[in-house]
Amino acid sequence: MNLKKVKEKLKDYIDISDIDSLIEMADLLKEMEESVLDVYNSNPDLRTLEEIKKHLSAHLIYMAQLFGKVKKYKGNNHTYLEDARKQLKAKCIEEMSGSVSKKREEVYNTPQFKETIKYILKLKEQFIIIEELYENFQRLYNSIQQSISIEVRTFQGANSI
Repeated sequence: MNLKKVKEKLKDYIDISDIDSLIEMADLLKEMEESVLDVYNSNPDLRTLEEIKKHLSAHLIYMAQLFGKVKKYKGNNHTYLEDARKQLKAKCIEEMSGSVSKKREEVYNTPQFKETIKYILKLKEQFIIIEELYENFQRLYNSIQQSISIEVRTFQGANSI
């Protein structure tokens, strides 16, 4: 996705700096994915799990701040960028001539609406991907914590005999 063009097309509908946060989150998620894959490909021991837990913890704490900037675009009906879509529709209707009912029917066929909605949908897709990956890493973090807890109990049980 050409984010420079997205920023330009959507500047009237979203805070442009939030797209930078989205890019930063995507980069962090990719880094986290690579480090987790490296660890799990090496058959991790307790120490390695602790290391990856610390790594994930630090990233997830930082990402929570960034994720707030993304999540503010999730509407009441749990759909991203719904307000931006409504603003676009209202702006296009306002610029059209004719009766209100005719404008409401034809707004979806205007070049401005069609072009801008493509960018909104692309950005919406990125928001959903980021949210899914973020939540996946939160579940992974919890799973690693549970694995460490089980390993520690197993180790303590084996040494108490």
